[in-house]
Parts: sequence; C-alpha cells; structure tokens
Amino acid sequence: MSLRISRSNFTDQVAIEISESIRTRKFKPGDQLPSVEKLATEMGVGRSTVREGLRLLQARGLVEIIHGVGTFVAQEQISRVTGVLVSFSQTILERGMTPSAQVLSQDKVAADDETASRLQIQVGDPVHVLKRLRFADKVPMAVETSIIPYDRFADVMEQDWGGQASLYAFLYDRYQVYPHTAAQTVQAVTAGRTQSQLLLISTRSPVLLIETVAYDQSGSALEFGRSYYRADRYEYRVQLKHT
Repeated sequence: MSLRISRSNFTDQVAIEISESIRTRKFKPGDQLPSVEKLATEMGVGRSTVREGLRLLQARGLVEIIHGVGTFVAQEQISRVTGVLVSFSQTILERGMTPSAQVLSQDKVAADDETASRLQIQVGDPVHVLKRLRFADKVPMAVETSIIPYDRFADVMEQDWGGQASLYAFLYDRYQVYPHTAAQTVQAVTAGRTQSQLLLISTRSPVLLIETVAYDQSGSALEFGRSYYRADRYEYRVQLKHT
C-alpha cells in the first residue's frame, strides 16, 4: 500500500488520503488501521502529523480512536425512525448485524415514585430491574435498563438474558403480550464514567438517553426502559407530515 503524500498541508493530506482509502473500501467498517508509526513511514510524515489527521477523521465520524487499542474505521450508523416500535435486537438484525447482550445486573426491588407512575402500579410494588450492555457485531452500542412489573411477569429473572435473548420476544412467547404502543423521550446528554467505560468512549462523550414506557395491546404498561446509546453510532430520525 502506497500512501506517500506531498510535503504541503500535511495534516489535511493525511486525512484526505486515509478517508479516500475508507471510501474505496481499502479499509472497511470495523477494520483496524495500521499503527501511527507505520502510517507515518508510509506517508513520509511525522507521527504527530498522523495523529492530528486521525483526530480530524474522528471529528468527522470516519474513525474511532480507542486509547491503548488502536484506530478503527467507524461502523455505519444505525438509524431508528420514530413511529416504528421495534426492539433493539430486531433493529440490529434488520441491518444484517448480530445482536448480543451482557447482563450487568438483575434484581427484584420495590418501585419508587417514578417507576410506579410510569408502570401504573403502586409505590412499593415489586419490579424486576434488568440492566444489560447491548452489542451489535460485538461492538458495545447501549447501556439498557428494563423495569418490568413483577406481579405480571414473575418468572422474567429466571431466564438467561445474555447472548441474543430478546425481552419483547420472551413476553410474547410466554405471556402473549407485546409492545403495541409506547411513549418515548430522547435527550442528548454526556456519558458518565460508567457509561463511557462500558461503551468504550471518552468520558463526557455525547450519548442519547432514551426513556420508553411500552404498553401492551390492552393499554397496560409492560416495561419502563432507560437506555444510553452511543451518539457516534446511533441516530434518531423523525418523520413529519403536514396536517
């Protein structure tokens, strides 16, 4: 591979040459780029110039720099369109990717004021709290917390929620209920230490905080969800029409 560049506008040229290699699929989404040292040698520039060029590409969303690991071509963003109610697993599968999950915690607790209000139950009623790290093709995408009424779905926590397990699929198969409608809010926030460590992003990186209350066919609340999605990998699209 020859990436040697001219001796002018070094940083911009580094960014241009690497982005062209990405555009032509020489480097594909998810590929790790050569080391800074190797790129500097091939391009005939200094290592600091390569680092500056890579930071430019990171700002443009073309690469991901994981400190201590390397630089990777950014994965294509996953779009979610409002008005369409689908699970995380279904969203990922529809894009030809493999969903998976790592269970972070699962507990039975008493509902606080907010949870009781969202789930239409009484304060102190028992609820399941399932917290998972969700992946797409082994890339961490979201930190997801699902809160489910215990009295309706007593055996939820007896299941294995790792791997490709889908909560909505389980509720349908076991209880013949599914999310028919949902109320959802989306906020742009910054990642805290826990979210950044789990999602492999820098502290205070932008993330999307998505809160959802899903209702079944009869209008009863079946889940209160709170999820933090990587803003560099996930986008929310809104479809509007004139009334």
